[in-house]
Amino acid sequence: MSDIKRILPSLDRIQKIRSEYETDEEFIKEFLGGYDILIGPSDSMDYIYEIKGKVRKNEKERENKNEGGTGPDWRGFRGI
Repeated sequence: MSDIKRILPSLDRIQKIRSEYETDEEFIKEFLGGYDILIGPSDSMDYIYEIKGKVRKNEKERENKNEGGTGPDWRGFRGI
């Protein structure tokens, strides 16, 4: 099976594309979804990693707040 590659455009092009999306999450999902390998200029890669970091941070904050949960957060529970 071969890897699916995405060649990233220049930083200014990526920033323009990002501005067309409402959220970082939407941008990452639509722009990078399904690709195994990213190839491109280092400044473009840095920008993508920065946005992905923000998305992960937001996801962790939502998990910590237990949004949408129906009960207590049992992660890490080891029993008696």
